[in-house]
Amino acid sequence: MRHDEFLKAVQEHAQLDEGGAERATEATLTALAERLEEGEATDFASQLPQELKEMVGRAAGGTGEPIDLTEFIEKIAEKEGLSEHDARQHASAVVDVLRETADRGAGRRHPEPASRGLQNAVRALTAAKIREEAAMAIKGREVRAA
Repeated sequence: MRHDEFLKAVQEHAQLDEGGAERATEATLTALAERLEEGEATDFASQLPQELKEMVGRAAGGTGEPIDLTEFIEKIAEKEGLSEHDARQHASAVVDVLRETADRGAGRRHPEPASRGLQNAVRALTAAKIREEAAMAIKGREVRAA
């Protein structure tokens, strides 16, 4: 997928203009890359357009710790200068486009090993989102029971 195609897909998913899609993409990818170890970041970035590969490469160098969705959204909100609600919508759009990119790579007859890095990063974000939603549902039940 080319850079302009990636941004256009983010625009459509998040209902953003071109500049908003660029900011959302940069904030989401750098927040994610900051958590990835160097090798993971290289694998993750391999399926991205060159401009985005470079962005991920500059931000990489984390410890590979699991991604906490709340912290992830807070970082994106800070990077974009937006509310957490808007940052969540933007991150969701970027992750959806990443998922589509990973799915395209996985659909090849002989998927590149590097596409697994992208798939793993998307899975980690999806798992974090599921864990947060489950925790919120449990908390909601506790509040109603009280």
